[in-house]
Amino acid sequence: MKSLFETLMEEVQTTDLNTLLSVERISLRDLAHFLYKEGFKNESRFSNDDCRIYLSEDSRYMIVISGRLGKLYSTKNQKTPLHVFAIVKSEDTQ
Repeated sequence: MKSLFETLMEEVQTTDLNTLLSVERISLRDLAHFLYKEGFKNESRFSNDDCRIYLSEDSRYMIVISGRLGKLYSTKNQKTPLHVFAIVKSEDTQ
């Protein structure tokens, strides 16, 4: 039988890239929940007022939020984003 830790580690190690690539735009209200659900945590030591950085629990992906734009990078190649998505106000999502 797997321990709770082993189960959690399996979930952490499998960030679903397809889910991340399918997001075209997300509301500002839902952004934090989405990132947490997908296994990302805020890297406050690298973030500032203009740019927030989130790293996946498995350290394979990084999301950089700058203004109303989010960019998904592989931590192996941080020059070219894998995906770009818009962050919109909550009322703009309808």
